[in-house]
Amino acid sequence: NEMQPIEGKNVILKAWPWGDSVCKVTEGNPPNRLSFEWGAEWLSTFELTQRENDTEVTLIHAGWEEEKKTEFGEPHSEVRSRMSGGWDGLIKKLKNVVEA
Repeated sequence: NEMQPIEGKNVILKAWPWGDSVCKVTEGNPPNRLSFEWGAEWLSTFELTQRENDTEVTLIHAGWEEEKKTEFGEPHSEVRSRMSGGWDGLIKKLKNVVEA
């Protein structure tokens, strides 16, 4: 992916196997916060907050509506379930990288 924390920048997010998604950075505040519009309906935000001896990671993926379908034609309910597992895996990978 080509993500850069520059507000207003359009980037392509590789959404395998469904293809590429155009995203637009809505907030770039390195190293604390990054938000981007993902496709037509979603907003994703990553936020880092320093705690005493740790860093807290907050991930918000907003814009889900049960009745809607994605730009790929899949119901939000199906995609949300699948993506929740993907986000869990991504956060675990991030934790492993940071702790290494």
